[in-house]
Amino acid sequence: MTTSAFWSWFDWNGIDGIVDGTARCVRAIGRRVTIVLQRGAIQQTIYYTVSFAAALLVAYVWL
Repeated sequence: MTTSAFWSWFDWNGIDGIVDGTARCVRAIGRRVTIVLQRGAIQQTIYYTVSFAAALLVAYVWL
């Protein structure tokens, strides 16, 4: 019974804690990205996208 209680506690606090914490982090990152990308400033979004693509191209060619 003691072993079962330990594994139940470990599952509830250890495993579920990691999974729930990861989900909270992903949601927080998603909220921040949404705020940045969905402001209605399409020109700024295109500028950042093209700049990022250019940086990737330069890194690919030189490295």
